[in-house]
Amino acid sequence: MRKLAAFYVVLSCAFLAGSSARAEPDIELAYDIFSRGDSVMVWLDLSPFLTDPQVSRLNDGIDLLFQYNLRLAIPRRLWGDVTVTEKEEAVRMSYHLVTHDYLLTSTFAGWHDRHFPALDQLAAFLADSINAPLLPMDSLNGGKRYTLDLKVTTIALTGFNPTPDSADSSGSDSPLRFLFKKFLSLTGFGRREFEAKSRPFSRSEILPEQTTGQ
Repeated sequence: MRKLAAFYVVLSCAFLAGSSARAEPDIELAYDIFSRGDSVMVWLDLSPFLTDPQVSRLNDGIDLLFQYNLRLAIPRRLWGDVTVTEKEEAVRMSYHLVTHDYLLTSTFAGWHDRHFPALDQLAAFLADSINAPLLPMDSLNGGKRYTLDLKVTTIALTGFNPTPDSADSSGSDSPLRFLFKKFLSLTGFGRREFEAKSRPFSRSEILPEQTTGQ
């Protein structure tokens, strides 16, 4: 009987996952590479990820996490490319049901939590203010060419879809939680991944911040 009940739970969730996936639009990553002082920076526009379904979940009290991975590499014709550096960061959004404002936190070093009284202000910040330092400019070889691989994962932080670095303090899961974790790993429910890859570029093509328009 329990196996049958579990089957219906998974079947129902699979239907919801399919409905959720159909409701979410395709999104193309917008980014730029520029220099700020002695650092190579990557600008990301995260505002398109604030889709109507995501905002609805956010307003219902389900936090939204943007986890993104940046990988700079030297392309090669044979044997694949060579990784120069890789960085992973995360930005988390919450909605306060009492104060009706949005909170933005991040894993960025030196980041200060930010509050936004309106959704359009949050979207504007996500559009032009997510700038991630990648590596020192002088560590790039002027005679080499590079590519940038980007991956952004959006995660709805429900009780059964925790952050990747969170863990049960007891080290064990209930049968239902274990079942849902298996389901999430198979379906990706509540998670979507978006990827992009730049064309090969040289150090001389990385322009200072004031000339990028960001």
